[in-house]
Amino acid sequence: MIICGFPGNYNYDDRPGYVRVFKLRSGNDVGTATWEQIGQNITGEANGDEFGWSVSISNDGKTIAIGGKYNDGKNGKYSGHVRIYRLNVDDTRWEQIGDDIDGDAAGDYLGYSVSLSANGTIVAIGAPYAAIDDKRTGKVHVYRIDSAGSSWEQLVESIYGDNDNDFYGWSVDISNDGNTIAIGSPTKSDGGQG
Repeated sequence: MIICGFPGNYNYDDRPGYVRVFKLRSGNDVGTATWEQIGQNITGEANGDEFGWSVSISNDGKTIAIGGKYNDGKNGKYSGHVRIYRLNVDDTRWEQIGDDIDGDAAGDYLGYSVSLSANGTIVAIGAPYAAIDDKRTGKVHVYRIDSAGSSWEQLVESIYGDNDNDFYGWSVDISNDGNTIAIGSPTKSDGGQG
């Protein structure tokens, strides 16, 4: 299965964004396999959200995480948010699991990057423009689904970048078991090359 984000769909001023998920259907002859959409288009909450900027899918293809970095959420303009969905038992519709995971403050751009563990129960989320002590270090949150499977709980304290304009969380990737994360910080310099 593959997940495709279309954050800039519609007219430039609209851009709610949307996401589609596809499954490969084998054909009887070589070269006849096709991609079939699974479930509905999942559309952003509001114009300008760019929902689908980041996407991640579990190993079984039944849980997906979607970032909307420009969502205004409940914490201010461009705080960003992530929504996580599970495919229903009939494999016909994506249903949201729990509430939105919202950025903490205006301008965080939470959802700029997102990564699910193999079983879809742990998610790492980047907020590269998040600030601490008036420095835009960026940060990463890690959440886990609760025991009831209905809401997301922060697993550990947020991980912050070290310096202003590190953009920590520009990219994230979490291991299959959810115990290890890699975090991108494209402008950080420790004297190395890269």
